[in-house]
Amino acid sequence: MLPSDVFSQHVVLKLPAPFPIKVSSLAAYSMAFSIARNGMSALHTDLSASLERMTFSPQPNLPDNRADMLLSRKSVPQHRRKQIRVLVSVSGIPRLPPHKEATWQTSSLYTFSPYSGLIISHEVETIRPLPGEGVAEWVMSRLLGWTTRHAAGEGAMPAPRAMAVEPEPEVVRFKRQERGRHQ
Repeated sequence: MLPSDVFSQHVVLKLPAPFPIKVSSLAAYSMAFSIARNGMSALHTDLSASLERMTFSPQPNLPDNRADMLLSRKSVPQHRRKQIRVLVSVSGIPRLPPHKEATWQTSSLYTFSPYSGLIISHEVETIRPLPGEGVAEWVMSRLLGWTTRHAAGEGAMPAPRAMAVEPEPEVVRFKRQERGRHQ
């Protein structure tokens, strides 16, 4: 699915928290891309992406990852180390109510191999807001009438808070009954 003349067979994908996933092959990278694309398409309609900004870094400070290890094995001239940072805006309309357009801002850093020119590392730096953020609150508000935000005038009651429950001091013990005898 992804062109092998752009991505290295050993491309590394690193996602930020709360998705601390790291994959290191073109097949796994392609699978992660498909899962993200199909998941977003299943949850949203009218998805669109627009390039907000792209910056070129001729002499990057490489992060601690596979790309750094690959480049540190051999002496590479600084002018051959290249990175591109891409800021993309993704928008779509959720299939679940409320059907208001949602927008996400993402920042990704691509590192190129100084030998082949192929992409050897893709680090997703940020996704804001996180996909699915607010889904749990929506479910709680619709099914249970709870909300974590103060909803004055909307008739919603605040979500319950977790509290420690005191154990009962009385312990109930069951006596073992012998066969043939009833107590």
